[in-house]
Amino acid sequence: MNRCAETKDSKISLLKGARTLSSLIFIISFILLGCGTAEQKVKRLQIKLGNEDPDVRHKAALSLAEIGQAASSAIPALINVLDDKDDIVRGSAALALSKIENPDAAPAIPKLIQILLGDGSEFARRSSLDALVSLKELAVPALIPLLASDNPETRTVASEALYRVGSEAFEATDVLIDGLYDSTEVVRQNAARALKRIDTPKASSALDEYESSGIGSLLTRIKRIRKKVEMLDSDVRTEIEEQIANLSTPTPTEITPKDEFENQAMYKRRVEMARQKDREETRKYETEKEAIRNSMATRIEVRSEKYQRQLTSLRKEIILDETQFQFNLGKYDAEREVFPDAVVEVNESGIAPPYQWKLEIPLQQAKTFKQSVEEGKTSIRVYITIDHSNATAQISRVETADLTSPLF
Repeated sequence: MNRCAETKDSKISLLKGARTLSSLIFIISFILLGCGTAEQKVKRLQIKLGNEDPDVRHKAALSLAEIGQAASSAIPALINVLDDKDDIVRGSAALALSKIENPDAAPAIPKLIQILLGDGSEFARRSSLDALVSLKELAVPALIPLLASDNPETRTVASEALYRVGSEAFEATDVLIDGLYDSTEVVRQNAARALKRIDTPKASSALDEYESSGIGSLLTRIKRIRKKVEMLDSDVRTEIEEQIANLSTPTPTEITPKDEFENQAMYKRRVEMARQKDREETRKYETEKEAIRNSMATRIEVRSEKYQRQLTSLRKEIILDETQFQFNLGKYDAEREVFPDAVVEVNESGIAPPYQWKLEIPLQQAKTFKQSVEEGKTSIRVYITIDHSNATAQISRVETADLTSPLF
C-alpha cells in the first residue's frame, strides 16, 4: 500500500511540475511577443489596423498614440483609417496622428477637417482638432477659410485651432483681425489670443486698436469694413480673374507628319484622336472658367454677409467715463432756472460735435449742484451713439447723478 501511495504522489508531483512549466513557457512567450524593437511593434499594430473587429482597430490606433513620434512609419496606414466606418476608430487614428506630430501627416488635413466639421462623436472631433494643431503651419491654409464660415461653430473651432498653433499661424493674421469683431464672443476671444501669440507689428497694432476704448478706433474699424463692402465687387472680380489666369491653358497637340509605316487611314485616325483630345481639353478649360465666373455672385453674397456680421457685432452705444470728455456748466440763468450754455465735448478731437446742453436745475438747488460738480461729487454720464451707416459718432444724451444724495 505504501509503495502504491508513493507512486501516486510521484505522479501527482510530476503532473504539477509539468503544468507549472507549461504556464511558465506561456508567460515567457507572451512577454517575448510584446518585446522586439519599436519598429517591429509598430508593424504589428499596423496589421491590426486592418482587422475586421473595430475594437481591435481602435486599440491598435490607441497603442500607436502611446508610442508617439516613434510610430511615424504608421502614418500612411493611420491616414487610411481616417475613412473607417466606425467613428471611434476614426477618432483614435486622429489621436495617434496628433501624438506622432510629424509633417508627413499633412495629406491627412482634408480628412481631419471633414471629421472636425462632421456630426461624429466629441472624441473624434476633438482628436481631429488636436491632429490639425500638431501640424502647425501646414494646417493654417485649410483653417483660414473656416474662419469666414457662416456657421458659428465652425468659426469657433477654427479660431481655437489657430490660437493653439500660436506664432506659426501668422499667415492667418488678416482673418484673425476680422475675427476680433465676430458676432460670437468665443471667436473674438480666440482671435485676440491668437494675435497676441503671433506678436507681429500688424497683429499687435490690430489688437491694440481692438482693446482700445477710444471712439476713434471703433470708427476706424467701421470705415475699414465699409470700405471692404464698397470694394467687394472689384476685389472678387480681381480674385476671379487671377484664379482663371492660374488655370492651365490648353495647347494644341503637336501632330508629327505621316510616318512611312502608316497608311493614310491610320494617319487620319491619329490626327482625329489628337483633335478630339484637344477639343475635350478646351471644353474642360471653358467649363472651369465658367464655373469660376458663376461663383462671383455667391462669393460676394457670402463675404457681404460676413462684413455685415462684423458691423453688427460692433457697439452702437458707448458710455464715456469722466477722463474722456470735458464738461463746462457756464453761467446759471436764475430767471429761467437753467444753465443755458452748458457744453460737453469729447476729448478725442473731431470725433463728435460738442453737445449743447440746456441743463434745467431748480433755483434752490442750482448753487449746491454747481459746487458738487466742481468738487467732483456729481457724476456725469455721457452717451455716444455710433452710426454704422456713415461711420460717425455723436453725443446722444448726458445724465447727472449726485453722488452724495438721491437724484434730484
